[in-house]
Amino acid sequence: MLKKRRIDRCQRLKKWQNLPLMLMIEKITRHVVITRPSGPYAGGDKLAGKLRQAGFSTLELPVLACRVIPLSDETKKLLQEFYPVEKVWIAFLSPSALWVWSTVAASDAALMALTKRALIAVQGSGTAAACEECFGRRPDFIPSVFVAEEFAKEFALVSKPGQRVLVPQSAEGRDVFVPTVRRHGVIADGFGLYRLEPCEPSPESLLKFNNLQNEEPFVVFMSPSAVRAAVGVIGPVLFKMRIVSVGPITSHAVREAGLTVWREAQEHSEEGVLQALLSDIAGH
Repeated sequence: MLKKRRIDRCQRLKKWQNLPLMLMIEKITRHVVITRPSGPYAGGDKLAGKLRQAGFSTLELPVLACRVIPLSDETKKLLQEFYPVEKVWIAFLSPSALWVWSTVAASDAALMALTKRALIAVQGSGTAAACEECFGRRPDFIPSVFVAEEFAKEFALVSKPGQRVLVPQSAEGRDVFVPTVRRHGVIADGFGLYRLEPCEPSPESLLKFNNLQNEEPFVVFMSPSAVRAAVGVIGPVLFKMRIVSVGPITSHAVREAGLTVWREAQEHSEEGVLQALLSDIAGH
């Protein structure tokens, strides 16, 4: 299933393959500002690489930092309950959750053993890629729509009686997945593995960002938390930018902030954001 979706995405991207050449011919520079978190558990550099390969100029302006939350006694007790269970799922709602988990598990033999024998479910294609990068394996389940509500509903259909689900997630994330699968009879437990904290971009990055105001740059938001943090850091300048949202939940946060969504990705992933940007160029 995952392989088929990858093939479909590649086929959809082929129609845009000549757009970077078009940009060169027209001598148009398209600037994209990426607001993803900074630090070792971030993903802004990966998205930036894809955008540059497609002909965009990128500026990474992290407004969030990913901080690992030390395992509390309560969380350790919860994990102890999972170690002897034969059939276990671990569900990851973001690439950051998977990268942090892999770092924590690397120094905990019991946690690594649990990870190796568990079935893994991921919310989207970016998290699936992180699974392969961190553990050298493909996830066992990925939903057809990359939002927590649909992830939970589809996952509940494949989970079998007696299987437990562990959900390491952002402490500030929407508490949607666990309550939803529980309503479908799935035994699920979640805990805060990491925290996304607002951070001030470097003076150099802010200067570059301010210099782009007259260039009509695109600003990419991959999460509601990034929207809220950016409003606090950047403020009114965002009203002059063309905002690209990864999906409906993030778009809702953009509108709640009084801003306008320029484009929303049809597929709620990095690939979807790239397609939304390329679509904008094609319609220019």
